[in-house]
Amino acid sequence: MKQIYLFLFSILSFSAFSQMSTYNYSFDGETREFNYHIPSTYNPSTDTLPVVFFLHGMGGNMSNFSGFEYKSEQEKFIMIVPQALVDPLLSQTGWHSGAGGLVGGLTYYVNQGIDDVGFISSLIDTISSWYNVDSNRIFSTGFSMGGYMTNRLGCELGDRIAAIASVSGTIGNEIATSCDPHNIIPALHIHSTSDSVVQYYANNFGMNSEPLRDFWINNNNCDSIPDTTDLSNVASDGFSAIKYLYTGGDLGSEVEYYKLTGPDHSASWYTISSGNDFDAIEVIWDFFDRHEKKYEAEELGPNTVSSIRDVRMDVYPNPASNKITLNFSNSIEISKISIGDILGKIISSKTFEHAISTVSFNINNYANGVYFFKIEDIDGNKTVLRFYKN
Repeated sequence: MKQIYLFLFSILSFSAFSQMSTYNYSFDGETREFNYHIPSTYNPSTDTLPVVFFLHGMGGNMSNFSGFEYKSEQEKFIMIVPQALVDPLLSQTGWHSGAGGLVGGLTYYVNQGIDDVGFISSLIDTISSWYNVDSNRIFSTGFSMGGYMTNRLGCELGDRIAAIASVSGTIGNEIATSCDPHNIIPALHIHSTSDSVVQYYANNFGMNSEPLRDFWINNNNCDSIPDTTDLSNVASDGFSAIKYLYTGGDLGSEVEYYKLTGPDHSASWYTISSGNDFDAIEVIWDFFDRHEKKYEAEELGPNTVSSIRDVRMDVYPNPASNKITLNFSNSIEISKISIGDILGKIISSKTFEHAISTVSFNINNYANGVYFFKIEDIDGNKTVLRFYKN
């Protein structure tokens, strides 16, 4: 496991919610930075908050968060805006998202040697160690290169990311044929047919927009016929916007797709977020708010249920290395909690004689891999939650 050394970089005033806090730490031999915002009404005694990553575009930085901090305050989620590193050849910031292709006759992918997927995963661990994070409601969105990176997280960090939303950025050429999420990933995408940088029909850096849409529809097993809404006449902005919603996916997943005509690349995000046909921030948060991480329950017999008494259960951090905690949304009478490996062998178990709201297990000596909490209440109802040891 990569060692993380955390240093306080600066703390901005808690009195103004529009301000962000900035931290840096060493990850994989590089100093990495991020801005983040915690809602002013956060109460550590009662709250467990969703997390939304906003990933900036090529040449951007962690100061580009497009108004999402206001939505963070309004809807009460933690917002994280990481900083990409400077690519040594291009001399500008960029994510190792898989975006790239032929440059001067050579195949080149931005920041190819940088583990940005690992960096984002480490940020989840970091913020989860500071605040009460809902591990089943961690989301990523991004514009342009940030959109490519968001899709890469869907491909490679689907065990932690609950849903993704990309604007003008698809799946990069480097991973276009190897992306295999192994998870259901609700996905939203916004793209303009007038985009001259990440072209809608002739994308030089990755998948075209509609094949990206179809990739996530197929991954989630959504219905192929969408509900279609023409948003073009909502405002007199000179643009057209059509929304396609593909429902019926596994575990309640959806794919939401917006096809725009009119705005160019740089205008795609900002134009639709300024009171025109629709507001990108609003539709992205609404999409995230409808989804949380779900896993198919292991067959445990006739008493198996998807939840016990409709109580939400969170596992954090996930993945974990030393200690893992199971947290219930309220105190509940559990009779037994076991940990089993992928072959079904029970490794550890605890029994209880009173109601509990949280319990932790030491997994320091476990081998890296997939494990399952097997949870049984006093009435014999059972459910299963998956976690990862790294």
